[in-house]
Amino acid sequence: MVIMVEETRYWPRLGLRVTKRVALEAAERMGGQASFYDDEMEEFVMTDNLPSNAQTEVDRLFEAPDNTDEDADNTHTVILKTMELHTQRKAKIIQYRKDLKDFTIDDEEAYVQELVERGYTPENANAELLIETKRQKDTEVNRLYTEWLDEKVIALQKEYGIYKSDEVIDIEIEEIQEEEEEE
Repeated sequence: MVIMVEETRYWPRLGLRVTKRVALEAAERMGGQASFYDDEMEEFVMTDNLPSNAQTEVDRLFEAPDNTDEDADNTHTVILKTMELHTQRKAKIIQYRKDLKDFTIDDEEAYVQELVERGYTPENANAELLIETKRQKDTEVNRLYTEWLDEKVIALQKEYGIYKSDEVIDIEIEEIQEEEEEE
């Protein structure tokens, strides 16, 4: 009796090993638009998914030799451990908020004075100061959490041998804020 075994590949997009038939079926269902909530932007972001892109990805996946077992296992391990780290998000955010409980923006008096000069009443200027202080504090809390998580994930990637320094995207929050202010 001869048993035929279908060839499989690890497909990172799905996070599991698939046959070509299953991968192509999944690729067909990937069409359309979707959205996800971006915490940093505090809004939903639209994404376009074309089935042809996924089908091309499947073709390339099965044209290449299958050497992904070790990478897939290590990648899965890092993903699972990162998910465990992410369960600490609430506690970390609460801790960072406590650490920054006395957070103030630079030169509050000048900020309020500038608003008054622009026509705000002193009460409204002080209310705006509170809003701006909260916004800047939230930004700092998110920066601290992201920095902590990134450090942990990079350490895990190095530990499991999947870290690639050329794939690290280093974006400074200050640079983003400067770009937003210029617009």
